[in-house]
Amino acid sequence: MPAKIVAAPVPLEYAVKASYIYKFAPFVTWPPDVLAAGSPFTICLAGDNDFGPMLEQIVRGQAIDGRTIMIKRLGSSAVLSPCQILFVGRASQAASLLHAAAGHPILTVTDHDRGPGGGIIDFNLKNGRVRFTIDAAAARVSGLQISSKLLGLAMSVNGR
Repeated sequence: MPAKIVAAPVPLEYAVKASYIYKFAPFVTWPPDVLAAGSPFTICLAGDNDFGPMLEQIVRGQAIDGRTIMIKRLGSSAVLSPCQILFVGRASQAASLLHAAAGHPILTVTDHDRGPGGGIIDFNLKNGRVRFTIDAAAARVSGLQISSKLLGLAMSVNGR
C-alpha cells in the first residue's frame, strides 16, 4: 500500500502574513500612471518565505480595483517591474532588491523576525501576534499614499 502524504499544517503566523500582504493593497494609493489599463495587480515574492502557496490560494479569484491579481516569484536577477507589492524574504540579494525598489512606486514588505527588515511595511512578531510597522517617509518617497486607517493599525509609524 502506498504511503499517504499528509501536508504539514501551516502555522497561523504564515496565514496571517499572507492575508495581510493581500489586504494592504486597498489601503495604498499608487500613482495613476503605474497600472496600465487592463494590466493585473502584481504581488512579487523574492527570497525565502513560508507562505507563497498560501498567498496564491488567498488571492485566487480575487481582484484589486477590478484587476486580477498575479503572484510573481522573482529569481536572483529579478526585474521589479511590474510589481506593485514586493515581499522580500530571506535572500542573499535582499538588500539590493530593497535598494532597487526604493523611490519607485512599489510597496515593499519585509519580515523583521525572519528576514531582512527595512521595507515600507515590516512585519514583527510581538507577544505571539503578527504586527507591522510602517515607514511613511519611505512610502512618500516612493510616490505611495498610505491610508490613515492602515497607519492607525500599525504598531509604529516612522516619518509621519
